[in-house]
Amino acid sequence: MRHVFAAILVMAAAALLLLAQRGSTSRAMVPLNASLEYRALTPREFAPAQYNQVDEREIARMTEEGWQLVAVSPWVLKNEERGPREGNRPVTTQVYPAYYFTRRLPER
Repeated sequence: MRHVFAAILVMAAAALLLLAQRGSTSRAMVPLNASLEYRALTPREFAPAQYNQVDEREIARMTEEGWQLVAVSPWVLKNEERGPREGNRPVTTQVYPAYYFTRRLPER
């Protein structure tokens, strides 16, 4: 009898959780026919094989303008040998990520 009561209690709690989530996520979902625009912030090459990271202020500005960050991926992988010229030199890898954003186009 205790097992049946516990099972009913667990199912009731799960049903309440599902109902609570349904109300909160339905407002945030984008309709399938919505038009979206996309933008990427990528590292800038200022000299041959020399890159600047994306400035954090640019990322903050994008989010303030209503853009949503949807992905971050490596854009430039750069391997450099460091240390003395003779013998095995350790290799340092630098990663320059790109940031991808999206937002809904204004309805017309």
